[in-house]
Amino acid sequence: MAVIGAAATVVAAVIGVLGSGDGDHATAASPPPTTAFPATPPFRSGSSNSTPLTPATTDSAEIRFQGRVRLTSGGLDLDHIPPDSSFEELRYETQPGPGLRVDPALAAALWRTSGAPTRKACAHALDTSPLSPDHRFDDPAPGTTFCLRTNRDRVAFVQVLQAVDEGLALQVIVWDGGPG
Repeated sequence: MAVIGAAATVVAAVIGVLGSGDGDHATAASPPPTTAFPATPPFRSGSSNSTPLTPATTDSAEIRFQGRVRLTSGGLDLDHIPPDSSFEELRYETQPGPGLRVDPALAAALWRTSGAPTRKACAHALDTSPLSPDHRFDDPAPGTTFCLRTNRDRVAFVQVLQAVDEGLALQVIVWDGGPG
């Protein structure tokens, strides 16, 4: 019996040595990279049900900026590339509860059609169905979409992606020039 026990110990040791080599043997998988905004905390756990949209390609207007941005209590200025913290167009508010305020942008209009609009369609919505000045979206759900006219008279499309620490993750398209 002692011989069998000793043989088992030797076999276990040999398997342990072979298994720990750095040849072609599989090693523990490293965790996948995380998605985070530049210089901001990562998204809260839980995924949103909204998928970032891309504008229709039939638009002749030039896209000035397109991408994800983070709206915080510091606000957001969509006229800068990339958009930066300022009270120029949008503000994230925590009182009386979480909300997105469109102020002091020139105008905003809900976008109720699936898919992202062209600049011309967004401008038409702004001209025909504007929201009240200083509009506030109370606790905006992922997928909330609207058009916006910036302080510099640019047209923008905004989609709420999800809540993040002390703010909102947004998908934004800002156009320069074009019809509308």
